[in-house]
Amino acid sequence: MISEQLPDGARCARHPETSATSLCARCGNFSCVACTVQRENDVYCVPCSRRFFGFVGIGCPPTGPVAIVLGVIDLVSIGRKRAPSDGWKLDAIAIVAGAVGTALWAYIVWLHYFDPSGPPPVFPDSGY
Repeated sequence: MISEQLPDGARCARHPETSATSLCARCGNFSCVACTVQRENDVYCVPCSRRFFGFVGIGCPPTGPVAIVLGVIDLVSIGRKRAPSDGWKLDAIAIVAGAVGTALWAYIVWLHYFDPSGPPPVFPDSGY
């Protein structure tokens, strides 16, 4: 939400001495320029912006390691002749896809939380 639509006297939830410039699309808190993060077509406060990573949601990370573990378990069963051998290609695909997905998620988390340059500014020209 842009500042023209904010109520008069709206203050930043994290900096009460500062006038609000936007409204978080997720939680509804007011935020100042320093506390506003642009994600796709919406603006969020800093805590809400850290709750998701675009197309890689917080619920996705467990699926990669689970695919790897299940693929390995099935390959071991195939190797011990306890499972039909025609499923090994699908197991290999699951292991590779799980590894790629886990690596991609870890990279996005690193960029979001640990990259020294930090997240991109919301208003590049303003220095924030």
